[in-house]
Amino acid sequence: MVNRTFFNVAKYPVGIESRVQDIYKHLSMERNDIVCMVGIFETGGIGKTSISKDIYNKISYKFEGSCFLENIRETSEQVGGFVKLQNTLLNEILGENLDVHHFDKGINVISHRLHSKTVLLILDDVATSEQLEKLAGDHKWFGLGSRVIVTTRDQHVLNISKVDSKYELKILAGNEARKLFSLHAFEKEEPLDGYAEVFEKVMQYAQGLPLALTVLGSSLKDQTVLQWEGALDQYKQIPDEKIQSVLQVSYDGLTVNEKNMFLDIACFFKGELSADVMKIFESCNFYPKVGISRLIDKCLITVGFHIGMHDLLQDMGREIVQKESKEPGARSRLWSYEDICHVLVENTELVIFKMYEGRIKEIISGQFKNLTKMKFSNCKFLTEILDLSSCSNLEELVIAWCENLVEVHDSVGLLDKLVGLQLYGCPNVKRFPRRLKLRSLRYLKLLDCSKLEDFSQIKCKMELLRSIDLCGTQIKEWASSNIGYLTPTLRSLSLEPSIHLSQNQKEFCLSDYPIRLIAKVEWNSHFKRCFTGIEHLLLTGGGINLAHLLIGIPHMRDLKSLSLQNPTNLAIDEIYSSIGYFTGLEKLQLRARPIFNNSYLDGFSFYCSSTLQELDLSRSVIVELPPSMKSFVKLRILTLFSCNKLQEILHLPPNIQELDAHDCFSLERCPEVSTKFTFYTCDLRELRWIDLNRCKKLDANIGSQVPDPSFVEEHI
Repeated sequence: MVNRTFFNVAKYPVGIESRVQDIYKHLSMERNDIVCMVGIFETGGIGKTSISKDIYNKISYKFEGSCFLENIRETSEQVGGFVKLQNTLLNEILGENLDVHHFDKGINVISHRLHSKTVLLILDDVATSEQLEKLAGDHKWFGLGSRVIVTTRDQHVLNISKVDSKYELKILAGNEARKLFSLHAFEKEEPLDGYAEVFEKVMQYAQGLPLALTVLGSSLKDQTVLQWEGALDQYKQIPDEKIQSVLQVSYDGLTVNEKNMFLDIACFFKGELSADVMKIFESCNFYPKVGISRLIDKCLITVGFHIGMHDLLQDMGREIVQKESKEPGARSRLWSYEDICHVLVENTELVIFKMYEGRIKEIISGQFKNLTKMKFSNCKFLTEILDLSSCSNLEELVIAWCENLVEVHDSVGLLDKLVGLQLYGCPNVKRFPRRLKLRSLRYLKLLDCSKLEDFSQIKCKMELLRSIDLCGTQIKEWASSNIGYLTPTLRSLSLEPSIHLSQNQKEFCLSDYPIRLIAKVEWNSHFKRCFTGIEHLLLTGGGINLAHLLIGIPHMRDLKSLSLQNPTNLAIDEIYSSIGYFTGLEKLQLRARPIFNNSYLDGFSFYCSSTLQELDLSRSVIVELPPSMKSFVKLRILTLFSCNKLQEILHLPPNIQELDAHDCFSLERCPEVSTKFTFYTCDLRELRWIDLNRCKKLDANIGSQVPDPSFVEEHI
């Protein structure tokens, strides 16, 4: 037997034994009829090398030859590095002074000389699949009973190689972390009296990473509590170099896009919704579906509902950004309030400014003539937007979810080049610019600002304005002077149900402006003459009689889509008399609770059967569909979900493509579905999709009635 080497594992081997026992299970040590290759992966500093050394010390005597091959990543990058590694492997296992001169020759020698020997081979810090292929490329290279252990920071290496099992090394649990740090800092298993509070701060900072616990414990040993506090503050600004260098190895192996995503997460997106972060990265053309997977494989992030990252990895990423330049304005990313204020005051070349979850309290006035975009999101300490008159080239201003914002300066209403102005999710804002003179404005959104009561006076023609949204505000009045400045470009006007025109605007008519969408609006009687030319109309219920309103609009010849939601006084006969005015109607949505009887639907068929393509009667109390439904020859989509009184669907339009009747608890019969056709045959050749989920009474019958079982499984 070749002489064995024993390695020094750790001064305080806390947590190692339990992990070694877990890895034994993956190694299947009781079996001598196989060659087993196991991969151990996680980020740097977590203890992969120490644990592998402990395993080597404990089991290497069981094999004919053994080798612990260290620093594979670093050595392989040197000239002749692969050959050096192969020679070390062969010499340690065989006990001979072999000297191969080319890695291809080394592969042949390894497979030829070791294929009949039981060996223990530990490959530490493997960075690429190429490294693994040249050192342990196949199980057949080694004799039965051999074991190969691979440690890596990159799980992807194991995914594409021939490992039999993978083991993810976890950070130390609370008690283990406390014990390891205490041994290094106090040479005992518990902290000294008086250190309890600062001790917990260290635990929170290190978060169970063995490297951090060891380095911090050793550096803080024999220090006072005040010195501990000072050191922690310093580490949060400038991470320890030993920890930084180990953690940064994984970062250095990333592509440019992957590095950008890692730094963005470290600086801005840790803890944010994964879906939101993915959308942001997609808009940046970072190809996140690939890049995020690589960051996960390299154990740099975790992804669930939210994006996760170890605090020390976050500190490492932010330190990388800070090292880009001593001048904050020259760095790629800013997150510190002090740095941002410095840039806002000193850097007049700033073009785009975005802040997410910053601690900024107010927008600082300054000379920002080059600034074109400014966005503040989730800035909980922001209370006011000060004078922005110096931002003469500002094109977009977005203020979102700033819950303590109270005031927006009047200067914002005078930014002549402003294209987009969005203020949403700011529940405490009370003061908005009193006058709007925004000639370039295309869209204005004041959404969910529940304390905003007064809307600005428009003071110029906004010839590019396409969209106004005031929903979720307390704005009650629409100034009469504003109407004259609305232009034919306006396409979307969204107002609260309570908003109304002042009395001197009774004769105002929107017919001059071909607005295509009016959403969430409960129009009062002053608007009866204001709908000529509209193509899409959504009306919500409330304190008005929608039926009388519709009767008062006899000239809506261009209306293509009508949606009436929760009308409280909607009489069937009045709707019947109104529907005839909409001769080009293609989409009708009546989500309400009136009793829609057969005559009601028959009336629709008389007026709309030749044009209607989508019909939504969800949450109504209809009992059945009348035979006249077959006359809707262009109807493609029929929506009936949550019609709790609906008992049967006997008649479907001939060209129907989609039927949604989920949650119709009383539905018992649907013979068109269950017995009268097979997809693409018979009468309903266009039908492609049906939803009958949670139709409890139908469930008992449909399975036995459908001639093709796959129909139920694949299409319903």
